[in-house]
Amino acid sequence: PSNATSVFLDIDAAGDFSAGSSSEYFTVSFDGVPWGGNMTANYQDCNLHSIVSNQDVTSLFTPGSTVQVTVISGPGVHDLGCWPNDPSGMIADLTFNFTGQATSACDSTATLNLTINNCGCTDPLACNYDSLATVDDTSCIYPTTSTLVVDTCMTSYTWAANGTTYTQPGIYIHNGVGNVGPTTQTFSYTGSMQNYTVPAGVTSITIDAYGAQGGNNPQYDGGKGAHMSGTFSVTPGQVLDIIVGGQGSPGFTNSGWTGGGGGGGTGVISSALPLVIAGAG
Repeated sequence: PSNATSVFLDIDAAGDFSAGSSSEYFTVSFDGVPWGGNMTANYQDCNLHSIVSNQDVTSLFTPGSTVQVTVISGPGVHDLGCWPNDPSGMIADLTFNFTGQATSACDSTATLNLTINNCGCTDPLACNYDSLATVDDTSCIYPTTSTLVVDTCMTSYTWAANGTTYTQPGIYIHNGVGNVGPTTQTFSYTGSMQNYTVPAGVTSITIDAYGAQGGNNPQYDGGKGAHMSGTFSVTPGQVLDIIVGGQGSPGFTNSGWTGGGGGGGTGVISSALPLVIAGAG
């Protein structure tokens, strides 16, 4: 057999015992290689009981090989008849037991190399960048694109990332030139007409007009002028005419009390169209 651990041989051979002997040396060959042993026989029933050998023949038995076994007669040949009972001659059954070491047809060692990678986002520009990651697992998260709209009242703005201010390439900081925030301008009495030109970026104004106070006399103050207010739509570059009234002349005493003169009215006019008029006191 190709992977045998035991070989059992059963051979019939002519007996060659010497008359009257209980044991005899004999010779067996395996593929022409002699092998010797001691044989013990019982001549009363002509049965072979045992063979004992101290010679190693394991090298002769290779898996899958065929071995030719030959029994060689020893010195002297027993005469026909099994002494003293069997007149037909003696046939000995020789049994060989061989136990060998089974060998593996393939003796090899498989080596498995196991590598553990640290997966994560490997893009330094991503919000969730992992500096310890060695393999990118497509989990990177990036900032969303946004559009900055400049308000007409905004004077400036800056970009910031994680608390650090920076100037992004292609984005220019608006310094507020040309933009006008909420402002207040006061016009007082000058005795002549005044003008106001609507600035760029201004589309609405609120006007508070106060009529001039009447003249005082030595005992009483002159009457207060009216207060008129309103919000009006305008366009940049539009010119408004402003008339501010003056206080009336004071009264005097001459054969009794004389009241002061009336004050002047105040008004704002656009292209001959009055926007607001406040009467005097």
